[in-house]
Amino acid sequence: LHPDDYDSTITQIEDALSGTSHFSTEFRIITGRDDVRYVQATAKVIFDETGHPSQMIGVNIDITDRKISEFKSIESEHKFRSAFHSIPDAVSIIRISDGVFVDINEGFSNITGFTRKEAIGKTSYDLRIWDDINDRKTLQKRLFDQGFYDNIDVKLRKKNGDIAETLMSGRVFKIDGQEHI
Repeated sequence: LHPDDYDSTITQIEDALSGTSHFSTEFRIITGRDDVRYVQATAKVIFDETGHPSQMIGVNIDITDRKISEFKSIESEHKFRSAFHSIPDAVSIIRISDGVFVDINEGFSNITGFTRKEAIGKTSYDLRIWDDINDRKTLQKRLFDQGFYDNIDVKLRKKNGDIAETLMSGRVFKIDGQEHI
């Protein structure tokens, strides 16, 4: 067992032996080659007629590849979030099916005046962000025809009512199987 996982794993085994009768856990092992592997273990204790543990039946599955994939996914998400939130330009993620803002960055708040709390879960209609609703229709048409739009001149209405002249670009991508801009 990996030293950092030893106590918690042994505690689960001891609990199973003392009466809970089963356990399921993940832990790391160190192989004879000093490689660290991740294991998912599930076991059941068989007690004899006197109530003492006589056998333990279980399955250990090497889940190292899955764990490495999870770690890479978390790292990738962290990189994306760091970049997304540090870009000074306005960036938003909008679900195509209903036009709802899923996320915005600080640049979006600085330019429009809307906070994350005010924008997320709302649509551009709810925020009355379009100076000319035909601009939105033009962007939608290009998005559906080409899957993207680049550097389109658009006037947006800020929270305080001022108009901001902007260049908008957008791409379709999927999050959890749903299309977003």
